[in-house]
Amino acid sequence: MAPVFLETYDNSEENSHILLQEIEKKYGLGIPTTYLSVVDSAAHGIIEQSDAWGSNLIVIGTYGRTGLYHFLMGSVAEHVARKSACPVLIVPNKADI
Repeated sequence: MAPVFLETYDNSEENSHILLQEIEKKYGLGIPTTYLSVVDSAAHGIIEQSDAWGSNLIVIGTYGRTGLYHFLMGSVAEHVARKSACPVLIVPNKADI
């Protein structure tokens, strides 16, 4: 890998762990939480990790994009639901942020 990419990867991995820790503190309600960051496509990484953990259920959010954007970009939630060995609960994002 190019040194520039490695530096960016290292930085993004560190930043993702910091962000995940902040989310856990804010929304975790003291419940033990496991998280990780993997360099992979989102859908493939989710499915691989689910298989490795022996998951009984995957819960994933979606923006529910449609039309040209959905056609060009695809849907991580849809891909996970199609390829996963376990059930997938897709939760639509209806929040106004």
